[in-house]
Amino acid sequence: MKPRWLVVYACLLLVVRASHPSTGWAEDRSALTLLRDASNNAARIADDTVKRSALLDILRAQQKIGDEAGAMKTAELEPLPGNKDNAWVTVVEIQASKGNITGAEQTRARISQHIARANALSHIAIAYAARGDIQRALELSAEISENYAARGTALYRIAEIQAKNGDVPAALRTVKDEWRANPYSLIPLMQVQLAARSSDDAVQLAELTDDQGFKSYLLWAVTMAEKNRMRQLDVAATIPVRGVKALAYKDIAHRQLAEGDVQGCLNSLTVATEEAPAVYNMYARADLQWRIAALYARADDIPRSRKVALTIEQEGHRNFALREILGIQAQARDYEGALQTALLGKGDDSLMDYALSRIAERQVAVETLDKTMETMTFPPKTRPLA
Repeated sequence: MKPRWLVVYACLLLVVRASHPSTGWAEDRSALTLLRDASNNAARIADDTVKRSALLDILRAQQKIGDEAGAMKTAELEPLPGNKDNAWVTVVEIQASKGNITGAEQTRARISQHIARANALSHIAIAYAARGDIQRALELSAEISENYAARGTALYRIAEIQAKNGDVPAALRTVKDEWRANPYSLIPLMQVQLAARSSDDAVQLAELTDDQGFKSYLLWAVTMAEKNRMRQLDVAATIPVRGVKALAYKDIAHRQLAEGDVQGCLNSLTVATEEAPAVYNMYARADLQWRIAALYARADDIPRSRKVALTIEQEGHRNFALREILGIQAQARDYEGALQTALLGKGDDSLMDYALSRIAERQVAVETLDKTMETMTFPPKTRPLA
């Protein structure tokens, strides 16, 4: 009998070969065959924990190539019931993505754990939507408990399918009760709308709801999808909820800075700074102010960067903001300024130690570069003709 480590190594080697056939290791054997061989080898591993790790790697690779039959065999080998349920979910996802809804439903019947069953049902609902049966997809999504993330996942994917099929209003109705869990998922829907219609049409969609929060995030999503900077700023100015408006202007400032529009960035940050205190959740507010402070520092406005950082009520977020500011200063070789920023910190977190370490790293990097430049030889200047 081969040592346990040798069996594990054999499994992993086969997975690597299947994942990278261009290396020449598997010229005469398909990834599907190699992964099935790996699965057979994994079945011989005695240690359940080690076996599970090997099987998981194999199952992920089989999912990547869409090997439904091989994945089913691998899932069957999983020794622990709870983990087996999760493995069956992966099989359901493979089947659903290939349009094999009947097979996916049969596989789901093998699952007993509630969350795993919900995750599997989410994949099946999405498969129905992809087939064009939106009604059935929504019915299945409604069967998933509101407490499970799988419900939101299914509804957002269904909404994306509706939007791509040209019915963005229906897509928004699909997620109208789910948007709070992940407002960022509204952006792809607005991107589809803007690709097909005008910016004004996208803004009009926000007027279809009386929910000021939903309306605000829809308008924020429009600003994130809009490519015209002036139009983007015009839409952001109409966002009714101040905290969402702050988020929009922060995101716009980030893009402006990346494009080299420093003054535009600073102007947007001014609005974001004024609106940020209205964010109701203390942790969300602290995180937003941290990001604003960091953007000010990257835009080389250290005084306002420090000022915003010091308004952060949560000590951890405040110190993280100060860390980021002094790190930017150290990178710019403003060593004295970095030390002054470190003195603004409070609590057990030693910002001074952090500042000194960042300064030392920068000094070493600069010294190394200088020595490298000294040792380099450059071709002599061409003497001008007399």
